[in-house]
Amino acid sequence: MRSRAPAIVLSFSLLVFVVVRDRLTTAASPRDTTTWGANDPTWSPDGKRIAFTLFGSIWTVDAQGGEAAQLSTSGQYHAHPSWSPKGDWIAFIDGNPPAGPLPNIAGRLFIVNTSTGEERHLRTAYPTAGTPTWSPDGSILYFVSDRDGFRCLWAQRLNPASKRPVSRPFAVRHFHQLRHSLLQTISSPPEAVGLSVTRDRLYFSVDDMTGNIWIAKWQ
Repeated sequence: MRSRAPAIVLSFSLLVFVVVRDRLTTAASPRDTTTWGANDPTWSPDGKRIAFTLFGSIWTVDAQGGEAAQLSTSGQYHAHPSWSPKGDWIAFIDGNPPAGPLPNIAGRLFIVNTSTGEERHLRTAYPTAGTPTWSPDGSILYFVSDRDGFRCLWAQRLNPASKRPVSRPFAVRHFHQLRHSLLQTISSPPEAVGLSVTRDRLYFSVDDMTGNIWIAKWQ
């Protein structure tokens, strides 16, 4: 990814137009073989800005449209941005470029400061997937990981001010049975889990597999 980036002009409908400055050319992530358009749009908490993925990086733009700014610049492919409650950090996944028909990836959990561009790797030991989700007070990041061989809910506690980890990642809920799983039994991306967090609740989709045994009379 690039340290010098061309301007991106967005219309209100999120159509993307690339304006090249000083004859610079836009390049996708070094390992990206397909240049994806803008995707993963997500509103800032105050509703004034939109974060999205473009060319394997995280960008932000004014909600009314205008010139976008590239926020993440480190290596690999960046996707699935998620604003912190105060809008001062964005969590995202850092991994390989999408390999399937949808721009979904798994990889390392990162956060980036929206003012300074500082990127920070939150080490989880195993790949994470889907869009990370913040607790309302910004002290916990929830994510999906298959670190134990199943797609389960995990979380990382953070210092509310510095956003530095204060403990090891911990399991929120395991789904190790076929009857109830986080869409483990069908070819759905982790995005389909739809994780949402409130002050005292977590909401997400669970695959409920049931069946019946039938008896037929031979004739």
